[in-house]
Amino acid sequence: MDRGRGRKERHTTMKRITLIGAVLALAACGPTMKELDLEAAGLPATMQAPEGASAEAARGGGVHVTAEGFDLLVRQRALDLAAEKAEVAGNERYAIPVDAEDALLTEFEALGGPFYRAFVNVEVGGETWSCQTDALANVTDSSMGEAMVEACRSLTAK
Repeated sequence: MDRGRGRKERHTTMKRITLIGAVLALAACGPTMKELDLEAAGLPATMQAPEGASAEAARGGGVHVTAEGFDLLVRQRALDLAAEKAEVAGNERYAIPVDAEDALLTEFEALGGPFYRAFVNVEVGGETWSCQTDALANVTDSSMGEAMVEACRSLTAK
């Protein structure tokens, strides 16, 4: 038996495993965020959003910011976070991964997987603005759910 050869094969296998682990760790970190200007869509503000995100004027006011697996409706009004939390509290199909004074991230189990919705209030230029995920949005990745909360928190007046 060639002991050197066995060690070399194990070393190569360990390199592959390490590389695969590094790739998986990077993928789990969440989306790459960059500044998105919302002014052309109707709000004098910027926010951090996933690379490739777009903003367009929403029906009923506000701006709809979307990217693959990312969905936020930004409005110049506050949400009733306590009411949103009360709506899902006690329902075993829901979990609340983020429950803070300014934000709520809900996880709903349906169709064989989780779906995430964000509800966030943030101070912008002395006013309370909000972001929320559309009820029909297809946000299925927890890191994207957390990115939606952080994106709203990054809103800045122009």
